[in-house]
Amino acid sequence: MHQPTATPTTRSAHPRPWRFLLLVTVLSVPFLVAGSLFDGVVLGGLHLPMSALMAVVPGIAALLLVGRDEGREGVWRMLRRLGDVRRAGAVRLALAALLPQAVAALAWLAGLALGHTPPPVAVSPLGVLAMATLFLVSAAFEELGWTGHATPPLVRRFGALGAGLLLGAACGLWHLVPLLQAGHDAVWIAGWAIGTVAARVVMVQLWDWRDGRPGESLALAVVLHASLNVAAALLPGGQEGTTQLLHGPASAVVAVVTTMLVSWRSRR
Repeated sequence: MHQPTATPTTRSAHPRPWRFLLLVTVLSVPFLVAGSLFDGVVLGGLHLPMSALMAVVPGIAALLLVGRDEGREGVWRMLRRLGDVRRAGAVRLALAALLPQAVAALAWLAGLALGHTPPPVAVSPLGVLAMATLFLVSAAFEELGWTGHATPPLVRRFGALGAGLLLGAACGLWHLVPLLQAGHDAVWIAGWAIGTVAARVVMVQLWDWRDGRPGESLALAVVLHASLNVAAALLPGGQEGTTQLLHGPASAVVAVVTTMLVSWRSRR
């Protein structure tokens, strides 16, 4: 008697975030060592240590895991998702591009109100374009991992808010050594950490917005991540602890408002 053939499944259909985080940690070690041995570069108002090159690690880790579980077809399928701009929708893409700039402006205005007046960052329009291009590439590598691979299972288990908080904390810890290598103190890192967790909450909320379907637009996460880096590079006084202590809470306010709006729209 003929037995029905079971539909094949792959392990990456239900990826395990802990595998991804463990692989990211292991692959980051050589970059952290390089950051302790060599000087970094300055882009706008950002001091990037050599270990910042580990931005490629989340994407590499995700592709290795997907390739192991799904083969070459799975790898190409994930890479193609980087171009799913139309699925994001114009409204969400605009929010992804503009919200980080609005938060930076809000932090700058709050600083002015408190008498904190750092000089503007001197960058030419061509320099801004070059930074934006570089940050888009690095964001693509990072979000292949954080959004493309790790976010879907966490959203299924903890919801968009829980996933955003967990991923924000993981991203913050992953960046800790490079931030120390860049010479930042505890005050600066504390403000930055608040902003990083808040930004990840916003990212996951926007990513999970339409129809409640996870994984809808990887391109949206890339645009938001790149915009965050551009805003950080152009923020006056961005290397000062005072500025980060203003920027972090401003980001948290935007995260709360975004979560409430997405929740309200979903109920509608």
